[in-house]
Amino acid sequence: LTDGGHTVRQAAGDADCDIATAALNIAKENKKVIVIADDTDILVLLVYHFKSTMSEIYLSTSGKKKIGEMISIKLIQEKIGIEVSRQILVIHALGGCDTTSALHGKSKSTVYKKLTSSTEANQLMEVLCNENSEVDQVTEAGCKLLVTVYGGKSSDTLNGLRHRKYS
Repeated sequence: LTDGGHTVRQAAGDADCDIATAALNIAKENKKVIVIADDTDILVLLVYHFKSTMSEIYLSTSGKKKIGEMISIKLIQEKIGIEVSRQILVIHALGGCDTTSALHGKSKSTVYKKLTSSTEANQLMEVLCNENSEVDQVTEAGCKLLVTVYGGKSSDTLNGLRHRKYS
């Protein structure tokens, strides 16, 4: 690939941030980018950090013998909306990713649907996305998001919901 004039980067181990950063930097230079990876974490990082001023970034899954379908990061952002694109790191962290366990009994799609369909969850995710939020605010918002995912009422506490579910 290098001999053919393509930019190639290879990282040893789990280098999701390095891969996403390299792709985003190339896209900032107005060059189209294709990332080949079987990794949801990379997809999420690209969707979160992609800006409309960048050149197109495509993610392609790699099969054993061929490159898979190419997915446009720009198109994903358009389909899920800018608001969800900003909150995708929170949704992904709660839904489970390569480095964290998923919530018991809740699939990624269930977490996504619960969090994106609730106005209250939307406001709570904004607290988590705000770098100026205080630790207490983040803790409270995180607990309330878990209550939402597990079907609790907005008045429930996480401990109260746990007790009710256990009983």
